[in-house]
Amino acid sequence: MHWHTGLSIAAGMAALASMLPTSVAQAGPTPYQPGLSITAYSDCPAGWFCVWEHRGGTGRMARYQNPVFDLGAMDNTISSLWNRTAVTWCAYADATGIGGKMRVGPSWQGDVPGSMNDNISALRPGGC
Repeated sequence: MHWHTGLSIAAGMAALASMLPTSVAQAGPTPYQPGLSITAYSDCPAGWFCVWEHRGGTGRMARYQNPVFDLGAMDNTISSLWNRTAVTWCAYADATGIGGKMRVGPSWQGDVPGSMNDNISALRPGGC
């Protein structure tokens, strides 16, 4: 009699799974922010400028090798950085480069200070 109950449960679960929206089964990075994921400092590869949503290199992460003036989902959410490139980068509070900025030297890793925390809208290699 127990096999019949198990078969009924399995059939019910299969029917429920077929009704779920496909977006739930295929969750992933947003299309306008490639490389966005939940990660930590240890996931930033050499040669990339990496940013995280939370302090200590936690939360959502994005990585860049070229200037970006539209951070998409990461706009005004960045709380920690790691510059794993050989050049200085500049983090801007405004996408036009006007206003606050933070210079991030090669190999610098840490939390974004004070007024720049959750206030970065653009990134550019080559210094400020």
